[in-house]
Amino acid sequence: MIGVITGALCGVGIVLIVSTWVGTPTVSWGSWRWVDQWRDRLVIAGWKRWSLRAFVVASIAVAVVVGAAAWMWSSSWTIGGILTVAVLPLPFVAVSSRARRIQLNAYRLWPDVVDGIIAGVRAGIPIADILGDIADSGPEEFRPAFAHFRSEYAVHGRLHDAMDVLKGCLAHPVADRIVETLRIACQLGGADLVSLLRAQSVLLREDARIRGELRARQSWTVNSARLGVAAPWVILLLTARYPGAGAAWNSSRGAGVLLGGLIACVIAFWLMRFVGRMDAERRTMR
Repeated sequence: MIGVITGALCGVGIVLIVSTWVGTPTVSWGSWRWVDQWRDRLVIAGWKRWSLRAFVVASIAVAVVVGAAAWMWSSSWTIGGILTVAVLPLPFVAVSSRARRIQLNAYRLWPDVVDGIIAGVRAGIPIADILGDIADSGPEEFRPAFAHFRSEYAVHGRLHDAMDVLKGCLAHPVADRIVETLRIACQLGGADLVSLLRAQSVLLREDARIRGELRARQSWTVNSARLGVAAPWVILLLTARYPGAGAAWNSSRGAGVLLGGLIACVIAFWLMRFVGRMDAERRTMR
C-alpha cells in the first residue's frame, strides 16, 4: 500500500515538473460536448432556468437525503449508502427520459409548423413575421420559444441574432435545419425555399409515423423492465424494519449481496435502455 502511494506521488511530481516546461492545457467545462447535450436536455425538459452545475448539486443533495432517510428507516448504513449511490443518477435519467420523450413528440408537430411557414412564404410575408406569428397560431409546445424570438427581434431588429435565440430555445435538430434554411433564404434569396420546405414536411411526417409505431410497440416492455428493476429495492426497504435485518445487512455478506444487486440492476437497466433506445437526432447546426 505504501509503495502504491509513493508511486502515485512520484507520478504527480513528474507531471508537475514537466508542466512547467510544456505548460498546462486550459480546458473549459462548458466546451465539452456532453455538457452542451445536457444543457439542451435541461432546456427541452423544461428546466431552462437551471444551470448544469446547480442541477448536479441538487441531484447530490437529493441522493444524500434519500440515503439518510433509508439509513434512519432501516438502521443499516449499507442500505443507506447503496441507495445513495442508486438514487444519484435518477434525476439525470428522469430528465433525459423526459427530454427524449418531448423531443420525439415534437416530430409530429413540426410538419404543421413547416406548413404554416410555407403558407406565409407563398403569401409574401416576411420571414420575421412568419416566425413571430407561430407564437400565436403554432403548437402550444412551441409558442413560448417563438414568442421569445418575437420579443428579441422587436428589441434590436437583428433577424439572425433572433434566429440564434430561437434555436437555443427550441434545442431541436429539426428547428436547426429549418432556421438555417430560412437564414440562407434571407441571405441568398428563396427561389427554391417552398420546395425545400415541402420536402422537409413530407419527410417529417413519415419520420413521425415510424417513430410513433415503434414507441407504441416497445412502451409496455420498457415499463415492465423499469418495474422489475425498482421492485427489489422497494421490497428491501419494506423488510428492513424486521428485527435483526439491519445487523444482517451491515455484515460483510449483506453488504456484498447489496452491492451485487446494485451492479446487476445497473447492468440490467443499461441493457434495457440500450436495447429499447430510440434516440432522436443530435444537433449538428447549433
